[in-house]
Order: sequence, then C-alpha cells, then structure tokens
Amino acid sequence: GDQVVPVPSSLQVAPSGAQASVTVRCGAGGPCKGTLQLTARTGSGHRVVIGATPYRIGAGHRDRVRIRIAQRYRAAVRHHRLHGYAVRAVHRH
Repeated sequence: GDQVVPVPSSLQVAPSGAQASVTVRCGAGGPCKGTLQLTARTGSGHRVVIGATPYRIGAGHRDRVRIRIAQRYRAAVRHHRLHGYAVRAVHRH
C-alpha cells in the first residue's frame, strides 16, 4: 500500500489558485489508494495543508491527480504568498 510515489517535478499549481496537479506512480504491489495532501509554506514559514484529494491507482500505473485548493488559500496562491509547494501521500490500508 505504501508504494505510491508523487513525482515532485510534475507538480503544477494553477495560476488561478483553484487547483494543482501532480503525477503519481504506483508500485507493482498496488493498487494504491489513500489521500494526497498538497502543502505549502506561509510567509512565516509554517507548513499548511492547502488541499487534499483521495486517489486510487492500479498496480504499476501512473496517473495525473488533480487536487482542489481550499477556497481560503486561493487568493494567497494567486498573489504568490505561499511557496515551497509539496505533495505527500497519506495511505489507507
């Protein structure tokens, strides 16, 4: 179950601030399922979860997953007040 790998270089955050997308690979031992969390650093250096989405990917596959960004963070994304975007997988077994 823990063989899902978000590909950091594939992370794209829409300029509108509404969503982000990332390519995720699932290892051969899949299927992989759980939740992807999109995090970012605020100006004060705190890391916050700005969006999350469930995912399910078949064994040995890769897929592009879209993550909706929470309404309260969209303006901050649009105005470049957040940085250090990262995606992490929170697994369900």
